[in-house]
Amino acid sequence: MSRIDDICRKVVTEVDGAIACGVVDLESGMLMGIHNVAQYTSSLNELVAASAVDMFRGRSVSQIE
Repeated sequence: MSRIDDICRKVVTEVDGAIACGVVDLESGMLMGIHNVAQYTSSLNELVAASAVDMFRGRSVSQIE
């Protein structure tokens, strides 16, 4: 397990009500680390990472900028 995964696990453990934490590189869209209580498949985790990139770098944000 990577150090980023360990930090994500700590966030989920210490933040009341947290169910997941992930770190996504917004340039490449790569999922750098993740921890969630449901133990989702890697495919679902990658889909969530792609959605995060779209949320921060997608068409709507580009139009606002």
